[in-house]
Amino acid sequence: STQSTWELFLLLRTLSKRMLVDVCANLTKKQFTHDLPKVVSEAVVAGVTRIIVPGSSLKNSAHAIQIARQYSDHDGCKVFATVGVHPDEAKSFQSDTFQKLEELIVQNRDVVVAIGPCGLDFSKHLSPQDVQRQAFDCQLNLASKLNLPVMIHCCGPTTSECISFIQRNIERVPAVCVHGFTGSGSEARAWMHLGPKIFFGITGWVTDEKRNISLLEALPLIPRDRLMVETASPDYRPKNAAASSHHRNEPGMLNYVIRAISAALSQVENEVAHYATANSMNFFKLNERPQPTPAARAEQDKLRAELRTRLHREAEIRENAEKAKREQAVKVQSEVLRGHQKQAGTSTAEQLAALQQKAQLSPVVSGPPRAPGPCKFFLQGHCNRGTECPRSHEHRPPRSPRSPRPSKRDGEPQAAFFGAAGAPARNSNSGGAPAPRGQREPRQPREPRPPREPRPPREPGSSGQVCKRYLEARCKRGDACRDMHVGTVVPVEPPAPGSSGKVCQFYAAGKKCNFAERCRDLHTGPQATPPPEQPREPRRRNKNRGTGTQQPQDRSNNNNNSTAPNTNSAPRRPSTRVCQFFAAGQPCKFGNDCRHLPSAPLAPPN
Repeated sequence: STQSTWELFLLLRTLSKRMLVDVCANLTKKQFTHDLPKVVSEAVVAGVTRIIVPGSSLKNSAHAIQIARQYSDHDGCKVFATVGVHPDEAKSFQSDTFQKLEELIVQNRDVVVAIGPCGLDFSKHLSPQDVQRQAFDCQLNLASKLNLPVMIHCCGPTTSECISFIQRNIERVPAVCVHGFTGSGSEARAWMHLGPKIFFGITGWVTDEKRNISLLEALPLIPRDRLMVETASPDYRPKNAAASSHHRNEPGMLNYVIRAISAALSQVENEVAHYATANSMNFFKLNERPQPTPAARAEQDKLRAELRTRLHREAEIRENAEKAKREQAVKVQSEVLRGHQKQAGTSTAEQLAALQQKAQLSPVVSGPPRAPGPCKFFLQGHCNRGTECPRSHEHRPPRSPRSPRPSKRDGEPQAAFFGAAGAPARNSNSGGAPAPRGQREPRQPREPRPPREPRPPREPGSSGQVCKRYLEARCKRGDACRDMHVGTVVPVEPPAPGSSGKVCQFYAAGKKCNFAERCRDLHTGPQATPPPEQPREPRRRNKNRGTGTQQPQDRSNNNNNSTAPNTNSAPRRPSTRVCQFFAAGQPCKFGNDCRHLPSAPLAPPN
């Protein structure tokens, strides 16, 4: 029977063991080729019991289905797959791709749980935009035909167009998951405006303190019944994860994502894990999967048998390698023992024990395996490591010293370095001595780089963010605005007249206020009579400027007359504003020298 999200949440909370669902793990990547069984086993240890492997193309979707068959029940973990064409791989979408995807899903309905990831991504320019839109539309039609949920991939500039695509098909699609959501609060509101069918998948991006600012603002806005978690491995490795020998992300690191989400929402980590798992189980209907067909079951048994054979072979190879290592250690130790016997000149046990005691050596069998080659310190007679030395302690004749290399300084002719006379000189790339500068081959010119393709112009709504001025009902750009015009419009109320509580300086000075009745300052009290405007003096122009005949100034008396007042400078023109200290009834520190108007009457001091 169908269970609601709340019932699944209550059921998971009663369990003592945590059960997690990784809704996106790219296990088809080459980073997991050599140790995929180990990765799945470590995920089970971390509490991940369900893994969704996405398919990015027709060929990659078949590979994802094969992994889902092979690991359908591996150490208690069940792997499922999605079928779709990623926007970056949309260039491979042809006329018959739609039919092939449908056949692939019908034949493997027991392991295929969703369509996607599909969507739009114009930032990388890996596929034409028209082809991406066509592939996106076809996959939405396929999801509505087969009644499967959809996983959406979209970046910032294409968010508005993806929302319009989903808005036209929201009635036909069962559910939509915004895979790898990293948007802001305005984008989350725009997605949630489409209805309760929209879910959000949060990755390790939430742990990156340098780039997660907008995502942390959007997390409190997402309802708890629409939140799912994913690793998107091998990318987006959590920043709070423990250090390891490799830098890839794995499904076993899903707990670090949940830990970051619980810290951002100030909630208990187990609560976040339980309702995220319940949302994933309800979204993909993992408890209601149909039984596989006989052909699919036979293929599944074959793949699982191949996996068991592979694991057995790898275990046998490791055991043989350890056995060969032990045999090599025994062989090296026996050679060391024979060397000690040869040095002692006899094979009696008493003399060998005395020699070992004299050399302060422990028993040979207790030391580590030795590396090939003699110990140079032992040959010189002062090796203090004993049996802990990684080299062999055997007597070998010292190597003859190498003959000195002929040098030009010893009087050899030039031909010894640059070849005989008449022979072509060798280049430095051929391994010999460099050729003279006059005989070197000319350097080949570089090929010019091809010109870059111009980027397409930005379309309306290409920024991926909601226009703030549109939400306040004051955007003047209209259809040409780069931001999205979606959401509820809340007009901003203008400030009330006189709300500031201050006297308008234009009104007090007797000048015209452009705001009139809409001015937020007070138009009360007496007005000052502004002085008549004084005509400006004509600007003096240097006659010698620009002619190259400017005479040098005489600076000889600058030091003597530095403190003298400048009598040639004109007096400062007074201001047309009323002095704020005078209007407030406070003493002005400039006194009679204040350049503002003191003609308005004094206000009573507070």
